[in-house]
Amino acid sequence: MPTGNNPFAVCVDPVSNLVFVTNKGDSTVAVVDGKTNTKTGSVTVSSNFIDVNPITKLLYTSDDSGATSFTSSPNRKVGLRLGQQAAPIWM
Repeated sequence: MPTGNNPFAVCVDPVSNLVFVTNKGDSTVAVVDGKTNTKTGSVTVSSNFIDVNPITKLLYTSDDSGATSFTSSPNRKVGLRLGQQAAPIWM
């Protein structure tokens, strides 16, 4: 299943069954519903590596310039956590 240009890293939230894929070629993180195996959204962020904490519902990405933190909430919204207003990317 295509997730973006040049997929690089993958992590899975076992609680929500969401799969997150970093795409180095287009600087995005794709969100995939693990139940239906369909891409449900993406967010633009330059990242190489990714991990998720299912307890805190925080998704972490990092690249050569530093770290960016995202949140994954039960209402299926993802947004920036670093003092910026959360912007939903999928419902």
